[in-house]
Amino acid sequence: MTEVRLHRRVLSGAAFAGLAAAMVLVKLLPLGLNAGGWPVPDLLMCLLVAWMIRRPDLLPMPLVAAVFLWADLMLMRPPGLWAALAVLAGEWLRHRQRALRAAPLVAEPGLLAALMVAMVLAHWAVLAVLFVDQPRLGQQLLQVPVTVLAYPVVAALLQLGLGLRRHPVIEGFGRRAARA
Repeated sequence: MTEVRLHRRVLSGAAFAGLAAAMVLVKLLPLGLNAGGWPVPDLLMCLLVAWMIRRPDLLPMPLVAAVFLWADLMLMRPPGLWAALAVLAGEWLRHRQRALRAAPLVAEPGLLAALMVAMVLAHWAVLAVLFVDQPRLGQQLLQVPVTVLAYPVVAALLQLGLGLRRHPVIEGFGRRAARA
């Protein structure tokens, strides 16, 4: 039983890393996605949130940290800041796993929006305290609705492509956690 679980966890981690690498590399391609002035959705955050809501047991945090740190380096962001915020968001989601099982499916984009706003504000505040040149806060917050609109597509692809579904609510278990 443990060999099957380990095998599934390794395959799941490899799938997460592969999807994340593909998303970052597509963002690096000169496709002109950012030409209209609208920000590009943060598909990596969509992937993390969808994965942590569905199967947090299959995604180790050191892998999340490594993938987001690699993305920081590739996308020329301050190394480690967005990665640290993503790890904190992932752990926050992991600790609320039982309550999230009982939450309706339509609550997921709202949860992503709240997490993204908190992360963008924290990211902006840290860079402002360190006097790092950065875009205006309003411009950075424009990424939130675009990311929320992309979330259902990423979540559907995870469910249809990889078969990642939400754990079922255990009778009496998820409801108690949802009230607390």
